[in-house]
Amino acid sequence: MKLWHLSLRQSYTFVLKGIYRDQRFCNLPKNRAKALKAGRHLRTIAGRRVRELKRNLKENHDYDSFLMNELPFFISPILIRRISHP
Repeated sequence: MKLWHLSLRQSYTFVLKGIYRDQRFCNLPKNRAKALKAGRHLRTIAGRRVRELKRNLKENHDYDSFLMNELPFFISPILIRRISHP
C-alpha cells in the first residue's frame, strides 16, 4: 500500500501472526476446529482489506486503471470461495 500512497485503517500484522500459527497444525484432530476458525477469520480480514482498497481507490481517480485491471485478480478468489461455500 505504500507503493500507491494509500493509508489503511488497520494493519493486522500481529493478528495475522496468530492466525497463521493457529492454522499451522490443522491435520491434528485436537487443532482442527481452531484451524478452521482461523481460516474463516483470515477470509474475513481479506474481505475487509479488499473493501477498504475499493473505498480508497474510488477517492483517488488516478487509480482507476488499477481498479479495472488488477483488483479483480484479488477479488475473484474471495468471491469464488463465497459462492462455492455459502
